[in-house]
Amino acid sequence: MEKALYHEGHDHTELCYKSFFSRDAETEIVLYPAERLHHLSGLMKGSSLIDFSTGLGIAHLLAISDSFQEITLLNANENYVVELEKWRQNHTDSLDFSHWAPTICDLTVNREEPQKLEEKLRKKVNRVLHCDFTKENVTEPHVLPKVDCGLCIWSLGPISTDQASYTENMRKMVSLLKVGGHLVVFGGFNASYFVLGDKKYHTFMYDENTVRTAMAAAGCSIISFHYDESKTPDHKLDSTHMFCAFAIKEREV
Repeated sequence: MEKALYHEGHDHTELCYKSFFSRDAETEIVLYPAERLHHLSGLMKGSSLIDFSTGLGIAHLLAISDSFQEITLLNANENYVVELEKWRQNHTDSLDFSHWAPTICDLTVNREEPQKLEEKLRKKVNRVLHCDFTKENVTEPHVLPKVDCGLCIWSLGPISTDQASYTENMRKMVSLLKVGGHLVVFGGFNASYFVLGDKKYHTFMYDENTVRTAMAAAGCSIISFHYDESKTPDHKLDSTHMFCAFAIKEREV
């Protein structure tokens, strides 16, 4: 199968939802970030957060909803922006993510009612924007204030083509943070594709050294680097390991 770019004009929202974010979907790529973020939540300081994710995930944000007051969602696929905005505004025809709140409450030992947890998160998401990492200001025409924390959830690989572009995309993501702000990056080592329906979508194949090199070049110092063997089947994603890199921005680049 020829590999396409997920963010270039393809409307595969329903396929993505059914494959990875519905009640019956494979859950590792959703729960792994949620679990790791829960462990890091006490170390992530500040009130403002930018989340740049591939797909339609909100579950990882449920795990840290108490840590931040203002959340901006970025997505490279314009169709996903539309769907996430429907969720933010609680439209009747929005995709259903309600099944994740009880799971996250159990995962994080949160005694809050699941419905209230999702509503609290929804109120904290103040904008959903399309982003384009071919531009210096990735949210053009919007100019965003720098934030305390940034998340990249499975997002840098699909928009990168080689080490140089991965490093440049990391720099642009880090540029959205304040000096002293934290960055958390999730991804999969040695993955070359993910599958939606009958089509393979591109992701740049990289390893731990790629991430460490890019973070250092972007002015970040890594605090922790955690990885585990991937259990997601190859017919969905051919990654060998999933990782979580937690870093602090030490300087502007």
